[in-house]
Amino acid sequence: MKTLLKILPLFLLFTSGASAQDPQVRREAIEMMERATAASVAPTLPNLERVDIFRALDTPNGAREGRFSRTVVQGTGKREEFSFGDYHRVEIWTHGCRFLRKPRDRSNGAQ
Repeated sequence: MKTLLKILPLFLLFTSGASAQDPQVRREAIEMMERATAASVAPTLPNLERVDIFRALDTPNGAREGRFSRTVVQGTGKREEFSFGDYHRVEIWTHGCRFLRKPRDRSNGAQ
């Protein structure tokens, strides 16, 4: 460790004269940094709306249709909606909050 502390000032003294920058090397370094930044930063994604309609076989009732939709507004939030028969669920995420609307439990016979 002591040897390193003795050599470090000498190293800094001799390399300080070689610190002049070559404009071409600097330009290439900046271009490389810009490419690296562009590759590592997530792109700005477009707003999205997706709707899926599906059909499920229900033996006593035959085939029933359902619907799933997702709407995303970048920077604002996301909304998902799921419908299948009597079941309807809406979930909204915005500004770090989550709101949920789902059907009441009808298993106890209440309407």
